[in-house]
Amino acid sequence: MKKIHVLIFIIININSLAQKTFSGRDLVISLDEKLKISSIYRDREYLPDGVEGYLIRIKVGEDILIPLGSEWEKDNVTVCFERDINVLLSVKQMDEYLKVEVLATDDDNRIDVFFFGPFPTDIHETIGEIVGVVREDGYAIGIQSLNAKTTGGKYLNPDGSDAARGTTASIEDHGSSLQAYCINRNKDRIYAIWNNTVPEAFVPANADGKIEGSAIALFGCREEEVLNVIEQIELEQGLPHSTLNGKWSKISPDANKPYLITTFTEYNIDELIYYTKKLGYNALYHGHPFSTWGHFELIEEQFPNGWDGMKECVEKAKAEGIRLGAHTLTNFITTNDPFVSPAPDNDLMIFSRTAISRDISETDTEIYIEDTDGYGLKNTNQAQMSRHSMRSGLLIPSRTRS
Repeated sequence: MKKIHVLIFIIININSLAQKTFSGRDLVISLDEKLKISSIYRDREYLPDGVEGYLIRIKVGEDILIPLGSEWEKDNVTVCFERDINVLLSVKQMDEYLKVEVLATDDDNRIDVFFFGPFPTDIHETIGEIVGVVREDGYAIGIQSLNAKTTGGKYLNPDGSDAARGTTASIEDHGSSLQAYCINRNKDRIYAIWNNTVPEAFVPANADGKIEGSAIALFGCREEEVLNVIEQIELEQGLPHSTLNGKWSKISPDANKPYLITTFTEYNIDELIYYTKKLGYNALYHGHPFSTWGHFELIEEQFPNGWDGMKECVEKAKAEGIRLGAHTLTNFITTNDPFVSPAPDNDLMIFSRTAISRDISETDTEIYIEDTDGYGLKNTNQAQMSRHSMRSGLLIPSRTRS
């Protein structure tokens, strides 16, 4: 009897073994060993053919580096880059979304910017560039920043500014893209700001500005469920969550009601409450109640009893079902505020540095400096706005965050 030898060949796709797949509600994302996105899936594939996207990237100097490899241990992954740079990430599958967070960078200050994404999709119907949600045929994919250090959008300027409406979601030739980033603010930096108006602005290190802790949420859901998912992300991740009459302000029926803008004071509050109700409005808004911005001291002529007087106005309005509001610009400081005068507060951020080139006497009205960069803004709309604001008694913040 002849023996028959049968050879069985088993072909193993090594790449498929290296795939890592995560799901959050109606979104499934697959990554290869370099954290390159190989699939964005729900009921069909949303990843465009031939378009690359990575879970993370980093900027070192002028170079954008993509991962060389990764090593997973449960929800955590160690990602290695060129130049012996390693990053520890957490990727958690929550009920409604995926959470991606930077756990450690070994305090590697060579990393200048940390990128999440881009996450490319072929969705092109509706692009929510600010909120970071793209929608098509009743389905939506979204990205949310989970803390202040994480900026939704494309890295367009070294100061983190964005003159556009927003780029958290952006229109692309292939459809759309979602992205976020974190600037390493944990080291002294010198860079151009305001469209190169100040080519070498100095910004000192901020101990709270480390890349560690930067995080995003990714989700996919039915279009009508987007706000519910975003609200759940806010609540679970401890983000600011404003409410009106017990409902999230994004869905509260009171959020879009009109309001009366006028100067209410301790003297006329009763009359203005009457007129507000007569109009059928439920809110009264003051355009300029503060004598300083920074400490936000009230104008004495309007509120002679200070904040006690303002509190009495609020209580009167509340008793009539009226909400009071006041206009504020929290990233501006007036020059008459205690943060600035008579002596600048130590916590003010440095805008530009120079050296005084001559002695100053008590009677001098001019100060001579060695380097004028940042002291003679001109030639741009931003600079014109700055000069106007400075003439009107405002200090422009030393950096702008998108």
